[in-house]
Amino acid sequence: MINILKHFRRRPMRFKTIEMIGFKSFPDRTKVVFQPGITSIVGPNGCGKSNISDAIRWVLGEQSAKQIRGERMEDVIFNGTRSRAPMGMAEVTLVVTDLGAGISSDFAAFDEIQITRRYYRSGESEYLINRIPCRLADIRELFMDTGMGAKAYTIIGQGNISAVLNAKPKDRRFLFEEAAGISKYKARKDEALRKLDRTRENLSRVRDIIAEVNQQRNSLNRQAKKAERYKTYKDEIKEIDLHLSSLEYAAMSGEWKELEETYQNHKKRETELLAGSSSKETHIEELELEVLDREKRITELQDENRLIESDISRCENRIEVLSAETSHLSSLAEGSNREILRLQEEIAKNQSATAMLDEEYASISGETEEKKHRLAEQETELSGLTSDQQQEESELETGKGRRSDLMQQIGIQKSRIENLVQQKESILKVAGGYDTNRMELTARLSETRKLLSEKMQQLSDLRKTMDEIRTEHDSIHTVLDQKQEALTAVQERFSLLREQIGQESSRFGALVELQENLEGYDDGIRSLLHRKTDGDESGSLPEIHILVSEIFETDPMYETAIESAINNRYQSLVINSPEDSIKAVEYLKKNDIGRGSFIPLHPKNRKMDPFIMRDGTGVVGEALNLVQYNPQYAGVAEYLLGDVVVVESLEQAMALYRSNGFHRTLVTLNGDVLDPSGMVEGGSRKKNTSGFIRRKREIRELSISMDALRDQLAQAEEQRESLSREIGKTKQELGGIDARLSTIEAERVVLEKQASTLEGNAAHLSQQIEGLSHENQNRSSDLLMLEESMASSLHELRGMETDLEEKNAWIAACAERVQTLRERVDQGRRTITEGRIHLASLMERHASLLSHIEKNHDNLSNLNALIDARLHEIEESKGRILQAEEEKTRTETTIHSLIERKEALHSRVTQEQEAFESKRGNLQEEQKELKELRRNMENLNRLINDLEVRRTELSIRMEHLQSMIKERYQVSIQEVLPRFQDREIDKQASEEHLAELNRKIEQMGPVNILAIEEYHALQKRFDFLTAQEADLQESVESLMTAIRKINHTSRERFEEAFDAINEKFKTAFTELFNGGYAELKLEEGEDTLEAGVEIIVQPPGKKLQHLSLLSGGEKALTVVALIFAGFLVKPSPFCLLDEVDAPLDDANVLRYNQMLSKMSMNTQFIAITHNKNSMEFASSLYGITMQEPGVSKMVSVRFNDNHEARMSA
Repeated sequence: MINILKHFRRRPMRFKTIEMIGFKSFPDRTKVVFQPGITSIVGPNGCGKSNISDAIRWVLGEQSAKQIRGERMEDVIFNGTRSRAPMGMAEVTLVVTDLGAGISSDFAAFDEIQITRRYYRSGESEYLINRIPCRLADIRELFMDTGMGAKAYTIIGQGNISAVLNAKPKDRRFLFEEAAGISKYKARKDEALRKLDRTRENLSRVRDIIAEVNQQRNSLNRQAKKAERYKTYKDEIKEIDLHLSSLEYAAMSGEWKELEETYQNHKKRETELLAGSSSKETHIEELELEVLDREKRITELQDENRLIESDISRCENRIEVLSAETSHLSSLAEGSNREILRLQEEIAKNQSATAMLDEEYASISGETEEKKHRLAEQETELSGLTSDQQQEESELETGKGRRSDLMQQIGIQKSRIENLVQQKESILKVAGGYDTNRMELTARLSETRKLLSEKMQQLSDLRKTMDEIRTEHDSIHTVLDQKQEALTAVQERFSLLREQIGQESSRFGALVELQENLEGYDDGIRSLLHRKTDGDESGSLPEIHILVSEIFETDPMYETAIESAINNRYQSLVINSPEDSIKAVEYLKKNDIGRGSFIPLHPKNRKMDPFIMRDGTGVVGEALNLVQYNPQYAGVAEYLLGDVVVVESLEQAMALYRSNGFHRTLVTLNGDVLDPSGMVEGGSRKKNTSGFIRRKREIRELSISMDALRDQLAQAEEQRESLSREIGKTKQELGGIDARLSTIEAERVVLEKQASTLEGNAAHLSQQIEGLSHENQNRSSDLLMLEESMASSLHELRGMETDLEEKNAWIAACAERVQTLRERVDQGRRTITEGRIHLASLMERHASLLSHIEKNHDNLSNLNALIDARLHEIEESKGRILQAEEEKTRTETTIHSLIERKEALHSRVTQEQEAFESKRGNLQEEQKELKELRRNMENLNRLINDLEVRRTELSIRMEHLQSMIKERYQVSIQEVLPRFQDREIDKQASEEHLAELNRKIEQMGPVNILAIEEYHALQKRFDFLTAQEADLQESVESLMTAIRKINHTSRERFEEAFDAINEKFKTAFTELFNGGYAELKLEEGEDTLEAGVEIIVQPPGKKLQHLSLLSGGEKALTVVALIFAGFLVKPSPFCLLDEVDAPLDDANVLRYNQMLSKMSMNTQFIAITHNKNSMEFASSLYGITMQEPGVSKMVSVRFNDNHEARMSA
């Protein structure tokens, strides 16, 4: 206790001045000078007194507009009046003097400091210390643990008293923490906790990266070992392959020399045969020319002989034709004369018939047109009648259907009426002699019960009202308790949700950052992806489809197996083709930014036997069937996981490996790998590691979870605000319920007595008529119901019969109209049919006459033409007969001349044929010799072609072998030939060994040759990250140590301050209340640094009671006692009291002011008051007026020691 008081004993600071411009109702520059002691600020309501309190709170850094009685921060700026325009800025400057050791900062050397805050309507805000711009945090740190902050307990405004008493115990801690001087420790602890959270977050990220890198490191280690085995196999394959290829090349070289020698010999023989063949062909060509010349001359002579024979035959035929033509022309002339006479007779007959047909055609044409016009009118009339008929028939059918329904309803209604009449007669027979007695007894009972009912209704209403009030009272209390419990639960849930969101957000941010920064990926891969994202304008890079790590998704139970199977290939890039990888590799080499691996979109598939599942082997399934991926990347998935089988355990994998014919990569659910060569890769994974598939899933799940938590948080916030409002309303409803209950209780007693008397009278009457009345009442009710039903049914029946009569009349009229229309339609149709038949016969006759007339005109024209033709034929026949006789004479002379030429030509043909046969025999002998020569050349050519083919094949094989060796090993076979020329080798054994090595390499699957270099680089990165993890862990431990020290110091200081304040509170309470008892207690079961503060008070002459039951004055004095207790333990430089004395009576005001005067020796008090007694204790008095509406003005009065006043404006 002594230590803490000694710690708080300082030279008191105080406020010197406050200056306001444009702040609320102070548009003009207003300066208030605060003197030591008590400064009172007085004035009428609404003049702006509390605006000075708001200005002090605001300049010290208040950020809540509600705490300074506003809705928005813009409300602190002067908003204008009728005569003044609004201002654009509010500024408050506070000068603090007599600093001394009160401020432990760089400003402790100053005698006084000036704090300024400005706010503009645009939303901009400025803070200044000694006119130097600063941060809000600087101002808060400056006044930390001085009792002068915006949140300090030394500013007690209107409504703060009830807030302190009604606050939760934990919410009252700030009063004691400020007095204990641990606010700075608490701020440091909060800062340390924030640093701890950030450090833990960084540590989590580093551990995630380490896990990722370690996973890659382990993977690369396995790949490096695999690459070393691969290189060993490859070197051995190279040696065997070069040896076998050298031997093969040497053998092919020897064979090439033998073929070349044979080829040259055959070419020499071919040249000799070609020379002999050319000579023989020349001689044959000369003989062929002679034979052809002889053959040509014979042909010409034969052609000439045939022409002569033809001319003779033609002349003889012509003579015969001329004789026949002369005879024919004579007979034609005679026939034509007879035909002319016949045609003239036929023309006369035709002209007579045509005249008769013209007269009949004119008559029928007029009659046809008239008939068409009349028939069109009749068809139009018939169409209208048909439409009317159809409409009437439709209405008639509808009417008949409705009549049928109506008749059915009438039958049902008549049956119902008959049943009702029978029931009524039966009831009237039974009802005979009960009516008179029932009426008398009922009348007496009715009146008695009427009076009783009125009284009971009144009594029931009162009881109901009382029950409702009691129920309402209990319900409101229950609801209030439930709402308070619900509010507590919602607040706890709100805090828990906010904490969960923070944790998941931190984890989500770390994972997303890892994903976006491509942590764990090679530098080359990161560079290519960044280049792709930024855009490759130069076109130097291939099209990059996707990262392998982004292709696959699977069930969480298979994630470890799939990640282990894919291994370090998860950071490979998918491109279009193997050729595109050249661009990417050249880009990486050119920029020296690392290495990368690339998989074509459609890689070559390896041939594998189909996998057959067998029960009991522990096989989960083929990896491809356990993952989901875009079908576009099916080839990549097949390449990466096509030969992978997932099993349950490593033992089951080993059992499968030992089985015959099983050549697959086996992966266990725990991530152990057994490849076809027998290499095992396994062990335990580091905790909290995150594979590329698991990371994607976790990001997705965290995103969904955070969205759900945020929705829940928003709902909890709404519930909390709603419950707070509802609780306030519920408390207001409990005020006047008890008073209403007393008044209603007195009325209930009177009504119960009156109801009891009437109830006895009614009981006797009820017993007499109970049986009779009940039975008769039932019969009357039944009879009444029957009469009502009969009346209703009869009324309905009459309406139905009327409707039926109307419907029958309408149907009869409609049927008559339909029949008339049918007759008219039938008559119209018959008339139209007859007209159409008559018109058709007229048109047929009309067409027939027209055809006959046209035919007759054509016949006349033809007959005249025939007569002209016959006359012309007669004249032509006479001329042609004369010409034929002359030609016949000339032709006979020609025949004699041709016979003489034919005999001379025959002797010349015989001589030429004999010479031709001699030459042709010589030619055939020469051709036989040439054919034999050519057969020999063809055989030789076949041999030469075979040799050329063998030479070409051998050359291609040698070139292929050279290029293959050059491509595989970048060495010329001629260079290695001397090295293996003298070395012997078992070719069959070497080839078998070579096939075995190739099989082992194929079983190894894809091999990352770069893994060795990448592993060493990744190991360096792993060591660096491990060192960072150690540093961060050391920082966490250091921060935890600091927090424990802060907690220890804060706990000690708080306990000492709490005990001291408790003692001072008891004393102050007793002094202010002139007796009574008060005590402060910490909540049990809570840590001292978190425990709430309970206030226990017992005013003089009263029992211990809840704080809410205190009067307004008692509440005010209790809070003042608590505040003053804090001042007595830790004197505050100043205290602002805004109308705290308003609820106090004169006696309490006197005690309050006396204590205030005692404490003013160490504390500067600024009191806003209306109480005249309080004004008397003031050292300085400021009056606030509002001479101009909306604008506050200040008048000051300072009292000297002789109580003389000095006033200034």
